[in-house]
Amino acid sequence: MQELIDYIGQSHYLPGDEALNCDESEARVKAHLTCLHTRMPFDPQNYQPGERQAMLVNGYLRPARLVKHILNLFSRCRLPYRKPCRWKRYNDSGHIPVRAFFQMRLQVNFRTEDSEIPDTEPFILEGLSRYQSISSY
Repeated sequence: MQELIDYIGQSHYLPGDEALNCDESEARVKAHLTCLHTRMPFDPQNYQPGERQAMLVNGYLRPARLVKHILNLFSRCRLPYRKPCRWKRYNDSGHIPVRAFFQMRLQVNFRTEDSEIPDTEPFILEGLSRYQSISSY
């Protein structure tokens, strides 16, 4: 990207820069083309009048409103009150307390997957008899 910006800076000039030398003209073209972005969509600098980055703000406003709406909907959803669970109950219910919380309070069950490698390999050696061995010359 930098090579492209260098090429454009060396081969073009801005209106009114005809009298400048090539280095000054290149610096002005690069300054015109590039912009140091704050990398934060809701940075106050993006909302200053006359800022070059203000045009990006409109793209962020609609998603921000949508997120606020979703958060409002989510905050209205309440779980029914249940008796608090003791830590011993979480610990007794399994090795992973988070999984126990999801299962007991939220009624969310996870599939159990076998993560252990079996001791015996599922290879069948009987099928090898149909192959012939090549004798060495």
